[in-house]
Amino acid sequence: STGEILWSTGLTGSVIATAKVTREAIFVGTGDGFMYKLRPDSGNVVWKFRAGNMIKATPAFDGVNIYFGAWDGFFYCLRVKDGTVVWNKYINTPHYSPATSNPQLVDGLLYFVSHDYRTHCLYAETGDVVWQFPGADVDYQWDSPIVKSCKPSYSSAIFNGQEVFFCSLTGHVVAFDRQTGKQTAEIPLSGPVFDSFPVRVKNRMYFGTTRGALCAVNLDSKQIEWEYSTGYEFIFSGAATDGESLAIGNLGGTLTTISLKT
Repeated sequence: STGEILWSTGLTGSVIATAKVTREAIFVGTGDGFMYKLRPDSGNVVWKFRAGNMIKATPAFDGVNIYFGAWDGFFYCLRVKDGTVVWNKYINTPHYSPATSNPQLVDGLLYFVSHDYRTHCLYAETGDVVWQFPGADVDYQWDSPIVKSCKPSYSSAIFNGQEVFFCSLTGHVVAFDRQTGKQTAEIPLSGPVFDSFPVRVKNRMYFGTTRGALCAVNLDSKQIEWEYSTGYEFIFSGAATDGESLAIGNLGGTLTTISLKT
């Protein structure tokens, strides 16, 4: 209520990932490859774990373990209590990171996108692969037919029933069956989506494009309901919402707020 600083803790590297805040702890990765667990009341470091390269994504959390990818090619599961490794999984990508998006955990399954634009689903308990799209046996380049077909994703997941939805650098929203990885939808947009992670309100997902459009997609009908231009500047950030209104900014310095009331 006063804006008074409660604590400030110096870490060894730059913080380029949003922290995961829980009632018991704060987890945050750094540019020099450490994952920290901090006390939320004091900022004291409980433990830190060193991966092989920077950590850019917010970890998933289930109360017992945290899950995240680092730019060393590995996806990690750490025990929350003491930071020990439960398992790690090498993700065969030549492009640095096994998690360009924030991993999502639903019903014991982890969903994330690697830097070669494959979508992955792993068992949270073991790290074993449930599915990935395209399959591991497919070696492709950005302009190859399989990439154009799968519309590779660069965003965090949104869930609706048995489907998982992602935005795409190629200007689409794609959906997969959560259990099998079969593609169930491919929705064209007016422009690519880069780091504007989607948010969900009721049965719609909202996100911004590199061409300055704020988009609303109906998750049930799998159709674009509307696009609103905030100008022609890149929308890099995700939207913020309280369920009744939604705010999003673009690189031109414009913050736009839209009512979601019907």
